[in-house]
Amino acid sequence: MRSTNFITNSKMKSLLSFTFFLLIFSAGLQANGNFSGDPFAGKTFNILLTEVNEENTEESVKKEGVKEQLIFKDNRFEVAGKKSAEYIKTRYTVGEKEGKVTFEVKIFSPQEGIMVWTGTLDGNVISGTALWQKKNKEIVNYSYSGSIAE
Repeated sequence: MRSTNFITNSKMKSLLSFTFFLLIFSAGLQANGNFSGDPFAGKTFNILLTEVNEENTEESVKKEGVKEQLIFKDNRFEVAGKKSAEYIKTRYTVGEKEGKVTFEVKIFSPQEGIMVWTGTLDGNVISGTALWQKKNKEIVNYSYSGSIAE
């Protein structure tokens, strides 16, 4: 009988250890912003995306920008609009910089190339940059700002 109790106790200890590991692991994921602690999760932002060059003035930025939507859904990032061009939905990462929540993601399109998006959330306002490396290796820089879609 003693050996049976030992086996049962050993299995119970293993089960408890495994459960403890899962709790610690899931808490770590939440701390990294991949699940419940993610302020971007489930939100869509309407933005104005503007190419950055030396000739842009404040007035030309307002007139020449392209309206886009940034969609954060199911831990993935998507651009909806003219710049979407069949980019593959990709996981984004959440961080913090100077007390504000940030995100970063690298998305890929077989037709258009690679875009790297970074942004900062300040209340309901999002702003940041996007760098587009076209398939021909040309680089185009953008800035954007916007707010939560209603």
